[in-house]
Amino acid sequence: MPSPLIAAILVRAGFWLALLFTPVVSSYWPWWKHDLGWTIAAESWAFAVLLLPGQLTTWFGVHLEREAWWVWLQLLAFAVAISIFPWRAWATYRVQRKGVRRARARGDVLRPD
Repeated sequence: MPSPLIAAILVRAGFWLALLFTPVVSSYWPWWKHDLGWTIAAESWAFAVLLLPGQLTTWFGVHLEREAWWVWLQLLAFAVAISIFPWRAWATYRVQRKGVRRARARGDVLRPD
């Protein structure tokens, strides 16, 4: 059985990394200008919401899992988190297609042997 201390450290680290990811990345990358950036930011926000109950329990001893509104919010955050994968696949496909078109226009595409 894992140690409760290890679990608390992982929840804290995950929560703070997810929460701080977008502001830190914003300092050097305008993610809001790119579809792929939106998927990455949305994933970090959803992850922070998913870890918030554990963080609130650690900080204040609050157990929101007993509140119906919080359960619905967690389900919504989970639905958002899993819907990001097809969204990111579509955004990645669009970026790759744009790059291939650009490379073909320059004649830089590697030809198969």
